This record gives sequence, structure tokens and C-alpha cells, in this order.
Amino acid sequence: DLTERCLAQRQKQINFGKNTKGYQLYVQKVPKDQRRKKGNRYIDPVTPDIYAPVGKKCFDGLVRCWRRRLHDFDEDGQQSQEQQSGQEQQLQEQYEAVDEYALYAQEINICRESGLFI
Repeated sequence: DLTERCLAQRQKQINFGKNTKGYQLYVQKVPKDQRRKKGNRYIDPVTPDIYAPVGKKCFDGLVRCWRRRLHDFDEDGQQSQEQQSGQEQQLQEQYEAVDEYALYAQEINICRESGLFI
């Protein structure tokens, strides 16, 4: 069960990420209705769900991975073509599950495999 304190802490982490320059540029350049998907899975960074039934360390890892992916948009608000094709390739190979919470587990694996330790 997620306590009110736990949900508040998770929301605080999300708010920190949403207050970054990278997130502001990402939202500006990639409106929600234009975010890229492959099947049921998003290719662009997805804000972690504070209600996800995962442990603290797992949620912290999701937030860390999400925030690092937002840094791709820090410079000019757009990813380079090379970064996009590399991420698409990774996602195509890694995303096998379509279940929403399995997606979070896949995000963690992508971060680990790309050297972003959790």
C-alpha cells in the first residue's frame, strides 16, 4: 500500500523533474498528442506514475532514468536524429511486454544497459 507520505514524496520527485529546462523544452517541442509510440509503448520520455505499485528503489530508478532522458532536450529542445534512431532501436529490441507496469521494468533495463546505473 502506498501511504500519503509516499505519494507526496513521489510527486515531489516528479515536480523537480518537471521544473527543469529539459522538461520545459521537451513539452514545448513534443506536445503530448505528438509523442512517438511503437504499439502501446512510448518512445519519448514518459513521466513515471506515482501510483505505480513498485518499491521505493524501483520508483527512484524510474525517476532517475526519466530525468536523464529529459537531458537529451536540454540544449535545443530536440533530440538529434542519431539519438532518436538509437533509442528506437533499443526500444524495439527491449520492449516485449505491453503491460503498463512491465513498461517501467523495461525502462529500468534500458537505463542499466545504456550505462545509466540505478
